[in-house]
Amino acid sequence: MSPHFRGSCRFLPSCADYATEAIGRHGFLRGGWMTALRLGRCHPFCAGGHDPVPW
Repeated sequence: MSPHFRGSCRFLPSCADYATEAIGRHGFLRGGWMTALRLGRCHPFCAGGHDPVPW
């Protein structure tokens, strides 16, 4: 989705890049859960910023 909404993500890395890295690093279940939590923080009232995938 990021090519369609370029520049609108509040986080670095973007939510799509975060999901790719989280699932690749931690597997589908844990990485998917981490992605869901990240997407839950993606709203206009969140400042965003640097939020890397934890090890």
